[in-house]
Amino acid sequence: MGLSLRFLRKKQNISIVVCGVIVFCFLGCREAKVKKSTSLMGTFVEITVWDKDKLNADKAIKSAFGEIKKIEQIANIFKQESEICVLNRQGQAKLSPQLYSLLKQSCRVGGLTGGAFDITIAPLSVLWKEKIAKQKVPDKEDIFSLQELVNYKNIVFEDNNQVYFKKEGMAVDLGGIAKGYAVDCAVRVLKEYRIKDALINAGGDVFVLGKDKDEKWSIALQHPRLKEEILGTLNLENKAIFTSGDYERFFEKKGIRYHHIIDPRTGSPAVECISVTIIADNSAVADGLATGILVLDSGEGMKLIEDLPDVEAVIIDNTGKVFISSGLKKYDIYQKIR
Repeated sequence: MGLSLRFLRKKQNISIVVCGVIVFCFLGCREAKVKKSTSLMGTFVEITVWDKDKLNADKAIKSAFGEIKKIEQIANIFKQESEICVLNRQGQAKLSPQLYSLLKQSCRVGGLTGGAFDITIAPLSVLWKEKIAKQKVPDKEDIFSLQELVNYKNIVFEDNNQVYFKKEGMAVDLGGIAKGYAVDCAVRVLKEYRIKDALINAGGDVFVLGKDKDEKWSIALQHPRLKEEILGTLNLENKAIFTSGDYERFFEKKGIRYHHIIDPRTGSPAVECISVTIIADNSAVADGLATGILVLDSGEGMKLIEDLPDVEAVIIDNTGKVFISSGLKKYDIYQKIR
């Protein structure tokens, strides 16, 4: 349905920005709010933790950053020494348990979206990345020839973390899901340190654990075209909220926006939606679904969301119309009417 809710009351929002300082806020019972940020996975990652033990909070955040760095090292297709690059070069490899799990999750999301999310998009995504940097459109013949390599069902998983590709020239690109998977790994580490309340902000994609002291975390949704405009606010706990859009890397030519999210069905940038925000229990699922549903039209995307348990969405189509899933009302979403 169209988003038509109003701001009912004022809340203090968590700003989706990064900050390079540590903030300690001591309240009654000496609980500390510890905040740190660093550069990882091509963006700034900020972790905020509430804990009575400042030293434990520091260690937890450091370990969580370390876990994200591990995923960055194994899943970066532009680092020749990474595990994923070895697999892409050889067409087969014995993978670490983490990368094997990440590929399996990616294929499950591919199945959920009917192939709209497909990590074997790599040959096309690399082609488009090069052309977008030069503000050029690839030749149709080049697109068509690479499309034949795109099908996540041609990834074969065997025992002992062995993986191989059925077609020579196949490659995987985990850019649409690796950040979410890394955030899930970081959340697991925080829990190992007995952290109950935290927020991980990975370049505007967020996971909230527990509460912001006594209340749910309040997350503002930014308008994909008007950077100073807030669509609304979600009050959440123990949820991931991830967004994909056509506004990160793009150029325009003859009124057409060419961006980095490729539709596997056409081999060209997705055109149906300009932004998709997913709220889910799992960050990898939220990340992958946000990418995949951006490829679908709003009707297809919302039907998929309504069929999935514990998953909600805010979809903005290519006309600027906003749709929200039926279950979002339980998360206290507020919209500012312009």
